Amino acid sequence: MSIICVKKTKKDINFTWDTQTEHYDQAYHDKEKVKRFKNLVIGFVGSTGNRNRLYTFLSKKITGNTHFSKISDVVSLIDDSKVNFSDSDNILISDSKKIFNIHPQSVDCFEVEEFEAIGSGADYAIGAYYTGATVKKCVEVACEIDVHCGKPVKQLRIKL
Repeated sequence: MSIICVKKTKKDINFTWDTQTEHYDQAYHDKEKVKRFKNLVIGFVGSTGNRNRLYTFLSKKITGNTHFSKISDVVSLIDDSKVNFSDSDNILISDSKKIFNIHPQSVDCFEVEEFEAIGSGADYAIGAYYTGATVKKCVEVACEIDVHCGKPVKQLRIKL
């Protein structure tokens, strides 16, 4: 598993994530947890195989479009992807205006107003956030406590 946090301010949207993934209980470096597709940024935690299939599917679909009119277009694509998502799969997505948390197995979706964390370290990151930590510090705290999360930490800022 892993940790991805996102915070929205008046100026920007900040995606921050760890770079560790486990596969068959073997930890390895993983730089693909957050990916940009034209005007969309997608963060995925859960099954690496599902993430790779979803990113391949989305890159083919999104390449032909310059802009999606609404996030529901992407939710529909996720639903149409034919990927068999697991309970542990979770997605954070932003169109540079809004952020949504999507549980792809059920296609449940809600808008993130200020801060959200997904992955095995989410509870630790949320706890750190409520003590006043920066988004980067939230991910670092999760990396220190959760054995499934690991440094280094990466960030991607999107101006609003």
